[in-house]
Amino acid sequence: MIKRLFKKGIVFYMVLATIIIVVLLSIAILTMTLSQSRLTHHQAGRIQAYYAAQAGMVYTYERLRQGLWTSGSCTDAVPCYINDTEFPKTIISFDADPTHKVRVVFCPSATYCPNVNRNCTTPAGINFCIYITSLYTYTP
Repeated sequence: MIKRLFKKGIVFYMVLATIIIVVLLSIAILTMTLSQSRLTHHQAGRIQAYYAAQAGMVYTYERLRQGLWTSGSCTDAVPCYINDTEFPKTIISFDADPTHKVRVVFCPSATYCPNVNRNCTTPAGINFCIYITSLYTYTP
């Protein structure tokens, strides 16, 4: 009789241990899945910021090519720049994610660009520097 009660107790503890192990594994898998989702969202945001900067570069190049923006309009004291409010909606959609700020700074050669904290040094025949930045802030 004592052996029979002892066997029933072991089965109870084995079932309880199995349930605890399954619950702990489920919690671990759920935590990893949620963490991966945040990481994927962060990576997608970084890629969007990169391509927004690329689009800003192409847009700036086109403005220069068409003569809509010239180095003569920029001075040493006040370099020219384009903020994200001046870009077409196809480059940055303000409704989608306003955290991707793109800025283009256009500085004459051999000057200090205060907006980007860099000196503009160019090879012979190039009269200006173009700095393009895209801001992306990771918010977990």
